[in-house]
Order: sequence, then structure tokens, then C-alpha cells
Amino acid sequence: MQGQTIYIPVVSTDDVVSVDVTDLPVDADEMIELLVNESAPLSLWIEVAKAYLTLGRHEQYERVLEFGSSPETEQFFCHPKDPSYNPGMPNNYYQGVEYERIQVLCSLADYHTNSFKEESNTQKCIVSMEKASGLIARAQKLGKAEQLPRLMDAQLTLARGDVETARRSLEDAVGLKDNGRQNIAARLALANLLFVQTKYGPALE
Repeated sequence: MQGQTIYIPVVSTDDVVSVDVTDLPVDADEMIELLVNESAPLSLWIEVAKAYLTLGRHEQYERVLEFGSSPETEQFFCHPKDPSYNPGMPNNYYQGVEYERIQVLCSLADYHTNSFKEESNTQKCIVSMEKASGLIARAQKLGKAEQLPRLMDAQLTLARGDVETARRSLEDAVGLKDNGRQNIAARLALANLLFVQTKYGPALE
């Protein structure tokens, strides 16, 4: 997103469709249809979802990410060795973008984790927790060596009140990379957790 505009390339051309963030349709399916029709990369799905979130449109944010992580949509983006791969799908030139798929799953898991923490209705809490857990499991399966799913797992575990398991997840995450790059997010999260536990020495290591 550059400024307040999202640019979506028109498939098989040099043209783009520009969408002002403030003009995003209330019906998220309109944006989903555009993303599907133009075979938009998953990074744009995430961008559109985040734009909805900045407008406070949580339902649309959830809708875009749910569609972007659905089995039908994943067939456009999976690797040929992935069980979801369908050689009959026309747009498999996006195959192998595992990290973007992990980002979509973890973004949605983060949304449901926050819903779990904020929801007062017990049944809705359970639903949010189960959704987050399932999404994290899918992300971990996609990227066993990726840091992001482990961070999300720690966040959900901490929200459930299991501090020690969350700490172990963060310790594991410290040794992992984020899309092949070093990332201090896990170390900072671990330090914060240790500090809250008044374990000041380990927190400062």
C-alpha cells in the first residue's frame, strides 16, 4: 500500500487497478472477486485485509483472509509436492509461495487469538481458540523451520494462561528464522515474558 492506495496488477497486462483505501467496498466479496480475477499474489490479499482492519472493518478483514486461506484458493499458490496442489488449476505460477501462505494463516490466527482474549462469551471463546489453533497447526505444517507460526503458538498459549509452555515455544522460536532472515521478535517476546515473571537476569541476556 503506497499512501492510501492499493495497486492491483491486471493479469497479463502492464495495467493496474488502483483502489483508494477509503473507497474499499463494504462487501469484501467485491475485493475478493477482483483479487481472484486478476490472480493477485497473496501479498496483496494481506494488504487488502490490513487496509480493512485500519478502517475498523473486522468482518471484512476476516473474510478476505479466510477466503485467502481456503483450500480452493490455496490450490493457486501451493507447491507441486503439496497435497493441495491441483495440476488442473490455471494459475499455478504462484506455486511455492509458502511464506506468504504462512503469513495469511498467522494473520488470521492472530485475529482469532485476540478475539479469544477479548470475548466474554464462553462458547465464542472456545470457537476462537479452536480456529486459532487450527490455523497455527496448518502454518506450522507448511513451515516447520519458520519462526512466525511458533510465535503465534506462543501467543495463543499465553492467552490460554499456560505461561511455561509459551516460554518454551518462544525459546524454540529464538533459534528459527523468519523467511530465511534473522528476526529479533522472538527474543524480544521471550525477554518481555521473563521480565513479567521477574526473571530479570535471563530477560537481560
